[in-house]
Amino acid sequence: MESIGFALVGGGDQIGRRATYLVRSIRQFHPDAPILMTVPHSEDLNCDFSKTGVKITHKSIPDPEYPISIKTEALHQAEQRLDTAWTCFLDTDTLLTSKFNAHENSSAQIRIKPVDIANQYWAMASDTTWHTLYDKFNISPPSEFVKSTVDRKKMRPYWNAGVVLTRVGNLGQQWRDLTVKIRPNIKSPHHADQVALALLSANYDVDPLSENYNYPVHLRAWTIRPKTVLHYHKERWLLSCFKNYGELFDKIGISAEFPFSRFDVRMAELMIRSIGKSIMSQLGWLTWDSAW
Repeated sequence: MESIGFALVGGGDQIGRRATYLVRSIRQFHPDAPILMTVPHSEDLNCDFSKTGVKITHKSIPDPEYPISIKTEALHQAEQRLDTAWTCFLDTDTLLTSKFNAHENSSAQIRIKPVDIANQYWAMASDTTWHTLYDKFNISPPSEFVKSTVDRKKMRPYWNAGVVLTRVGNLGQQWRDLTVKIRPNIKSPHHADQVALALLSANYDVDPLSENYNYPVHLRAWTIRPKTVLHYHKERWLLSCFKNYGELFDKIGISAEFPFSRFDVRMAELMIRSIGKSIMSQLGWLTWDSAW
């Protein structure tokens, strides 16, 4: 049995391009690790992964009105089909920049990173709101709090779902089913997957990941240092990473195919923007809508 396998989502157009970069980056550091890509039936896979050893499955989106719910299905499929001790779901807007080893010597059942900013929608939710959800789904509220990783504020356990590392075995199925249940019934439903993950995490031994394994490039562009997983959200934020990761970007095709100009003025603009957002988050002025 392999120690770790990777789950991701594929598709056409932008999703397909991002998935291609992600697969190539995984193969730089995990040449033999199992990878399962889940593609929605509604999407045409416009990339050829035949030489990468990636297994591909086509599935329906669990909640058609919430397309991002396909990520929960991706984790479920990988847990069922990959013979590995650990399964790591990675958003398509992430890149590996070194070997992923967060599972090594870990006794936890789940490893996930707290959200970047504590004044995002559900990180701001009151204890009453969270307890209503815990009670509704018969989950014992966790006694521990966590801190958001950028503005370092205490909050109820609420996680960024861009990197989900687990050895539970059926977390994906639970995550999928709970996301579908709660999405129509909560405020700010476009974060239903993260709310569901927060609730489920109360049932397991969770060891929070550091930013090393889920690095918010858009908020840290001015202090980019070697990390294991870059979470870039939008391609333009990769501009700030060329200095440290140019060789890797050459190998996985980003340098040749990058859709934005790499003029210094553009990079300087992004650096200034990132610094401003980091300061705003420290002052409590940065909300989810202004984080991009």
